[in-house]
Amino acid sequence: MTCRWLLNLLLLSIALFLSWAVQQALERDQRVPQLTALHPESIERIRLERRGQPEIALIRKGDHWRMEAPYRVQANEERIRQLVRIAATPVLRAMPETVSLDTLGLAPAAITLTLENLPILFGDNEPTEGNRYVAREGRAFLIGDGFYPHLIAPAETYVSRQLVPLDFHPIQGTFAGERLTQGALEELKALKAEEVLALGKAPIRGQLLELRDDQQKSLRFLISPDGMHWIRLDLRLIYSVAEPPLWMRDWEEIQ
Repeated sequence: MTCRWLLNLLLLSIALFLSWAVQQALERDQRVPQLTALHPESIERIRLERRGQPEIALIRKGDHWRMEAPYRVQANEERIRQLVRIAATPVLRAMPETVSLDTLGLAPAAITLTLENLPILFGDNEPTEGNRYVAREGRAFLIGDGFYPHLIAPAETYVSRQLVPLDFHPIQGTFAGERLTQGALEELKALKAEEVLALGKAPIRGQLLELRDDQQKSLRFLISPDGMHWIRLDLRLIYSVAEPPLWMRDWEEIQ
């Protein structure tokens, strides 16, 4: 009786294990393959190369991202979160190994995105549905094209819209030669631009804002007369704000 009970228990265990194994196999078959084995949240280095444009290099330090090229500045983390999702984008179709990469616009590729040490090449659109040919490790795939605007966006869109960097702690500042209050400095730390643009060769004019931190490093902006455009002089970037900070409006009234 005991032996029969043990045998039945063993058979039940085997049946349950086989059922679980079959279920796992079915789930693996149904799972959509991803472009890479990388987890987007684990990526710490990005390099974006576009034909005819400067390379964009991004690196994560601790909890925050920085741009190393073409500007050395705090990076736009929201934009980067969207970019790294490409690592886990679903593969719609793997192309036959016999397909030549140059027929898909992949050799040479106009855009190469390197996540960690893995280069991903981006080629032409597939003609019927507009999906995008990509290649990694010499193999071509077809994926959706919704991410493409992030790949062709100007480098300035990857610059943080926060005017005062997180690692810069102003303890004093002047605007048009007048000393700023502590309240004005706190307001500046929270100020964000709506967009960041390259200055180019446009003429520079405005009032000078200079900030100093506890390490005696300086940060200088030239601010347009309406207070809407802030030119960071060391980077030649224009930060366009929705409206000037409150202390600047008060300063204008006093003047």
